[in-house]
Amino acid sequence: MNRRLLTISVLIIAFACIFAVSTPLFAFEWSEKGITVQDRASIEQGTRITLVDSSQKSFSVIHGKDLFTDPVKEVVYNVFTQISDTYNLPTSSIEFEIKPELFEIRLVLDQTAQTIAIVNHGLKPSENLIPTVSVMINEFTAWKDLTIASLQVIAKGNSFQTVITSTQGSPLINLQFASAQPQKKIISDLAIFYNEVSNWQGLDVQEFNVAVGKAKINATINGLDGRGIELTYHGSQLNPKQLKNIGTSYNTVAGWKSIGPKRVLISAKTEEINTVVTLSKAVYRGKDLLKFLPSGIRLIFDNELSYNFRTVTGQYFVQIIGDYTSESKLLWQINEAIKNPILYIRKYDPEFFFRQLEGIRNQNAEIFNELRAKNELLTKNYNNLREAHEKFIFGYISMENSGFMRRADDNKAAINRIVELKTSNPEFTRNQIEAQLDDEKIDVTNKVIDMVLNLYFNDFKK
Repeated sequence: MNRRLLTISVLIIAFACIFAVSTPLFAFEWSEKGITVQDRASIEQGTRITLVDSSQKSFSVIHGKDLFTDPVKEVVYNVFTQISDTYNLPTSSIEFEIKPELFEIRLVLDQTAQTIAIVNHGLKPSENLIPTVSVMINEFTAWKDLTIASLQVIAKGNSFQTVITSTQGSPLINLQFASAQPQKKIISDLAIFYNEVSNWQGLDVQEFNVAVGKAKINATINGLDGRGIELTYHGSQLNPKQLKNIGTSYNTVAGWKSIGPKRVLISAKTEEINTVVTLSKAVYRGKDLLKFLPSGIRLIFDNELSYNFRTVTGQYFVQIIGDYTSESKLLWQINEAIKNPILYIRKYDPEFFFRQLEGIRNQNAEIFNELRAKNELLTKNYNNLREAHEKFIFGYISMENSGFMRRADDNKAAINRIVELKTSNPEFTRNQIEAQLDDEKIDVTNKVIDMVLNLYFNDFKK
């Protein structure tokens, strides 16, 4: 028993020694990576460590208490290697800051002095984070007249956001992607989009906000003069030809002199571009038309530019439709509809009368169905009354004529035949009916004939 206890004790001590020795063996060591700690200082955020690799490239790490664990050190080392070696970003400063559930990277690029801030929600950034930022920096150089002062990247789960400020102070560019890492293709497409927008007439871009979804791209563009554009692009890939068509629609609006756009809402699908313009003014030969256009003007681009919208004139909602040729023709057409809506409808909107006729037809159908229902009810009531009336008359005649050796059924057959003869031959007299019944060998008394003629037909002639 004592020997067994001794063996167990020895094993426990041995395992404890192995564990105690193995902990420092497997711990992260900067020296093993060729990195030395140059300086360590306490600052407001916690501790700041400055490190230098074998090629004398330096970086610093700021961390709070108990946050700079071995797994986090490994991540810092891997990201530093990606920045300085794998992707060779020409940096003059690299700084990491470790916060609870946040891994932040701040870079200053050599020569250009551009600052890049990367915020990753979580202490283990994706391996594609730095490659994606590197692609972005290269791609943004293709954006027209854009000199980056700072670039901020925020990675969080399945969303990725990039905010760019330029050295001129504008434009501010805010790109949001509904994916963990945006593809190079969409960044290239957005460059084409931005360059197209930059060429739009009279639009000095101050803000360029884009949200890229799986099947839709939403963009908000604000210009220097307060002019705003909201674009919904249906599809996940931008088509350069479609972008030019969108530009054609916008430039048409931007070129107006007497019509003032307040907000431009564009919805672009594969085959059609709809542009709705809310207005700040609409003047035709000194006449203010703005109050007649509460919903603005709608343009459609489908190979050619056309328009389709409504004016409100008194009780009329008049449709303005046609191919767009000029601002003056459009204003003239609006004014014609306002000046005399009935005449305008007769000349330019034949569909209005079709809709009116359709409405009358539907109304007539409702009236017809209502009358038919009433007729069916009246017919039913009439038949019920007639049946009750006939039963009453038959019962009365039978009661008056029934007697010994005569049945009510005999009276009924005779009564029905008398009614048939008088109905089909209103001029038949009592004697003619009697003769016809004799020919047909129908046994009926003169009293019954007289009663039928009296009660059914109000005929009291003898």
